[in-house]
Amino acid sequence: MQILDFYICDTLGFLQVMNLFKILLNILRFVVPIIVIVMLVMDLVKNVINPNEKEGMKKIVMRVSAAVIVFLVPTIINLVIHLINIIFEDNTDTDYTNSTCYTNANSECIQKIDDYLKCNNVIESEKEKCLDYRLCNGYKLSSSCKLTTELNDDCSKYNNDSSYAKFRK
Repeated sequence: MQILDFYICDTLGFLQVMNLFKILLNILRFVVPIIVIVMLVMDLVKNVINPNEKEGMKKIVMRVSAAVIVFLVPTIINLVIHLINIIFEDNTDTDYTNSTCYTNANSECIQKIDDYLKCNNVIESEKEKCLDYRLCNGYKLSSSCKLTTELNDDCSKYNNDSSYAKFRK
């Protein structure tokens, strides 16, 4: 998702929200069917106690179908994102695709961006220099969660100085 010359899917905050969304979907994927199964058992017990009730079978069918649908929601979302990626395949030279946002929304990728922005992989004496360089220049995230420095023309004092080259990825 590109807004002007800015990919929202590259931002740490957006990826954290997407990751939270994925976690909540996976929790719902397992909790809701368990609740539905408990309710289903209660309906079956009611049907055994009172076999003349016709509404019981309708409730059972509805609950089973609801459990199956809720269980399959994350799979359906993954399929839709994959299909969107195939339909709107970008033939550019980058490996940034439409599904990058969803696939990069994981704790490993979020940690990688956080480490990059905070210069956690740099020795303490060079941390301030690294932070200045990385704040001035941007970064690009690929579909495989690989970070690359995107040089900014306004940062020529950093980009032309070879001592800053070690802060690029």
